[in-house]
Amino acid sequence: MDKSLVQLTASEVVEGLKKGEISPLELISAAETRILETEPAINALPTLCFERARAHAKALMEKEQHGSENSRGWLAGLPVAIKDLTDVAGVRTTYGSPIFKDHIPKTSHPLVKRIENMGGIVIAKSNTPEFGAGGSTFNDVFGKTCNPWNTSLTPAGSTGGGAAALAAGQVWLAHGSDHGGSLRRPATYCSVVGLRPSPGRVTRGTVNTMFSPLSVQGPMARTVEDVALFLDTMAGFCPLDPMTFDAPTESFSDSVQKAVPPRSIAYASTIGGAPVDKETREITAKSMGHFKSMGVVKKKQYEQLASHMVDKPKVLLAAVAQHPGVDQAVRKKQFETQKSRLLGRWCLHSLVYVALGFLVPLVLGFMVGQLFGLAIMSLCFKVGLTLGLAALVLRVPQFYSIQPISFDEVVEPVAREDLAQRSEKTASLKEVLAD
Repeated sequence: MDKSLVQLTASEVVEGLKKGEISPLELISAAETRILETEPAINALPTLCFERARAHAKALMEKEQHGSENSRGWLAGLPVAIKDLTDVAGVRTTYGSPIFKDHIPKTSHPLVKRIENMGGIVIAKSNTPEFGAGGSTFNDVFGKTCNPWNTSLTPAGSTGGGAAALAAGQVWLAHGSDHGGSLRRPATYCSVVGLRPSPGRVTRGTVNTMFSPLSVQGPMARTVEDVALFLDTMAGFCPLDPMTFDAPTESFSDSVQKAVPPRSIAYASTIGGAPVDKETREITAKSMGHFKSMGVVKKKQYEQLASHMVDKPKVLLAAVAQHPGVDQAVRKKQFETQKSRLLGRWCLHSLVYVALGFLVPLVLGFMVGQLFGLAIMSLCFKVGLTLGLAALVLRVPQFYSIQPISFDEVVEPVAREDLAQRSEKTASLKEVLAD
């Protein structure tokens, strides 16, 4: 090979592995050398497992000697990095949290098992914000990860460690996860490629939000062809994840090779009116020239239309409905709001009940007492006081039995109002789509 191993694409390396020109052990050594050179500056792969990787590589090589030509699977012994939110058996997995700083899982996540069964060799865990919550990669266990292009800047998050490792040439492929951009945003910050697969394409294993389509696992690499290769490795049905389905009959790698340019592209420099840095606008606008050279027709800019294509209230509804943390916070707020709203009603009703229980016997006692004496009047007072207190006690459990209202009652009206405001733009949208 003319180029050093770390400069090769994943597809080139896999081809060399299948031809016998490269061995998995050589790749592990090359990655280890590169990591030792660059890791002090970027802190992308804080947890390394080279001995485990070499044992796996030797097992793969031995399996190939006694098996078929493709017995190594899609990756054929290619080293990969796994995000530190995902368990790897026998390898420290912290989830970026001091709570799990010494956690070593006994079994691997189903996706890790699939990757290893398909020929991937785990050599490291990539850094992540605590529990993956954050747009910049840092935590109290390993510290912050820096962008290889400029170490004073962030690689974004939450798959910032994987993106930085790819950009620095530490690994050829990096696994990640995505809820609100955690594969895509770090890729853009580090000039690599991150893909959020469709829900169900890649297993999430066993998760609390089993039927939520918002969080997914996915691939990150340096080229589109390499991302397709890694997606082929990940894709497929998993009995532990009810949303998964079989891998496509035509591989993503083959589809990329057969790809043809689109006929036209609608371009907008911003979506939803969000401010975009001038340099970013210029670079993206210039990139449209590449499509023009391929014969693709560029449509005029649709910033106004793009802002109406973002259904923010419904996105909020989806987030509230599917994300357990958001859902819990919203429900707690609604519970408090409802109690405050019903407190006045509860107090009013309680006052009425106490008045009926206390004042009625009091009035009767006063009237009867004049005829039968103070003993009867005192008895009526006691009965009234008892009934009034009983009415109050019986009302207390009703207050604590108040249940939270549905979040749909709070957010859905906002969505309907927004939908009504945007209805005037429907005709314009249809015209654009028709073009």
